[in-house]
Amino acid sequence: MDFVFKTQFVLVWTLVWGIIYMIALFFQNRYKEINLPDFMGAAFASASLIGGFKLMYNTYNYVIPLDRGIDMDHVYTAYGGLCVIWLSVRNYYGKCKK
Repeated sequence: MDFVFKTQFVLVWTLVWGIIYMIALFFQNRYKEINLPDFMGAAFASASLIGGFKLMYNTYNYVIPLDRGIDMDHVYTAYGGLCVIWLSVRNYYGKCKK
Protein backbone atom coordinates (compact mmCIF):
# COMPACT_ATOMS: atom_id res chain seq x y z
CA MET A 1 0.00 0.00 0.00
CA ASP A 2 2.95 2.33 0.52
CA PHE A 3 3.55 2.58 -3.25
CA VAL A 4 0.39 4.70 -3.50
CA PHE A 5 2.06 7.45 -1.49
CA LYS A 6 5.26 7.62 -3.57
CA THR A 7 5.86 10.82 -5.51
CA GLN A 8 5.87 9.13 -8.92
CA PHE A 9 2.49 7.51 -8.31
CA VAL A 10 0.96 10.78 -7.08
CA LEU A 11 2.23 12.63 -10.17
CA VAL A 12 0.87 9.98 -12.53
CA TRP A 13 -2.43 9.90 -10.58
CA THR A 14 -2.88 13.67 -10.84
CA LEU A 15 -1.97 13.69 -14.53
CA VAL A 16 -4.43 10.87 -15.32
CA TRP A 17 -7.30 12.51 -13.42
CA GLY A 18 -6.50 15.88 -14.98
CA ILE A 19 -6.72 14.30 -18.42
CA ILE A 20 -9.96 12.54 -17.47
CA TYR A 21 -11.34 15.94 -16.47
CA MET A 22 -10.34 17.42 -19.83
CA ILE A 23 -11.92 14.49 -21.69
CA ALA A 24 -15.13 14.94 -19.66
CA LEU A 25 -15.27 18.60 -20.70
CA PHE A 26 -14.60 17.63 -24.30
CA PHE A 27 -17.45 15.11 -24.41
CA GLN A 28 -19.80 17.57 -22.70
CA ASN A 29 -19.14 20.00 -25.58
CA ARG A 30 -17.57 22.54 -23.23
CA TYR A 31 -14.48 23.24 -25.37
CA LYS A 32 -14.14 26.87 -24.34
CA GLU A 33 -13.93 25.98 -20.65
CA ILE A 34 -10.76 23.91 -21.09
CA ASN A 35 -7.94 25.93 -19.54
CA LEU A 36 -4.89 25.47 -17.36
CA PRO A 37 -6.32 26.71 -14.02
CA ASP A 38 -9.25 24.28 -14.20
CA PHE A 39 -6.88 21.46 -15.17
CA MET A 40 -4.66 22.27 -12.20
CA GLY A 41 -7.69 22.47 -9.88
CA ALA A 42 -8.82 19.01 -10.96
CA ALA A 43 -5.28 17.67 -10.60
CA PHE A 44 -4.88 19.12 -7.10
CA ALA A 45 -8.27 17.72 -6.09
CA SER A 46 -7.12 14.25 -7.09
CA ALA A 47 -3.78 14.73 -5.29
CA SER A 48 -5.55 15.80 -2.12
CA LEU A 49 -7.62 12.61 -2.36
CA ILE A 50 -4.40 10.64 -1.95
CA GLY A 51 -3.34 12.98 0.86
CA GLY A 52 -6.54 12.26 2.78
CA PHE A 53 -6.11 8.52 2.37
CA LYS A 54 -2.50 8.82 3.51
CA LEU A 55 -3.56 10.71 6.63
CA MET A 56 -6.07 8.03 7.56
CA TYR A 57 -3.72 5.18 6.62
CA ASN A 58 -0.83 6.54 8.67
CA THR A 59 -3.06 7.18 11.66
CA TYR A 60 -4.44 3.66 11.81
CA ASN A 61 -1.34 1.73 10.73
CA TYR A 62 1.55 3.59 12.35
CA VAL A 63 0.33 5.77 15.21
CA ILE A 64 -2.32 3.63 16.87
CA PRO A 65 -0.29 0.37 17.13
CA LEU A 66 2.56 2.24 18.85
CA ASP A 67 0.30 3.78 21.49
CA ARG A 68 -1.64 0.57 22.16
CA GLY A 69 -4.94 2.36 22.01
CA ILE A 70 -7.06 4.98 20.33
CA ASP A 71 -6.77 8.49 21.62
CA MET A 72 -9.24 11.19 20.61
CA ASP A 73 -6.42 12.95 18.73
CA HIS A 74 -6.19 9.91 16.47
CA VAL A 75 -9.91 9.96 15.84
CA TYR A 76 -9.79 13.65 14.93
CA THR A 77 -6.79 13.13 12.67
CA ALA A 78 -8.56 10.31 10.82
CA TYR A 79 -11.70 12.43 10.64
CA GLY A 80 -9.62 15.23 9.13
CA GLY A 81 -8.39 12.81 6.47
CA LEU A 82 -11.98 11.81 5.74
CA CYS A 83 -12.95 15.48 5.40
CA VAL A 84 -10.08 16.06 2.94
CA ILE A 85 -11.28 13.10 0.88
CA TRP A 86 -14.87 14.37 0.94
CA LEU A 87 -13.90 17.89 -0.13
CA SER A 88 -11.65 16.72 -2.93
CA VAL A 89 -14.30 14.36 -4.33
CA ARG A 90 -16.93 17.09 -4.08
CA ASN A 91 -14.63 19.61 -5.77
CA TYR A 92 -13.77 17.24 -8.61
CA TYR A 93 -17.39 16.21 -9.12
CA GLY A 94 -18.47 19.86 -9.08
CA LYS A 95 -15.92 20.74 -11.73
CA CYS A 96 -17.07 17.92 -14.00
CA LYS A 97 -20.79 18.56 -13.50
CA LYS A 98 -20.79 22.35 -13.94
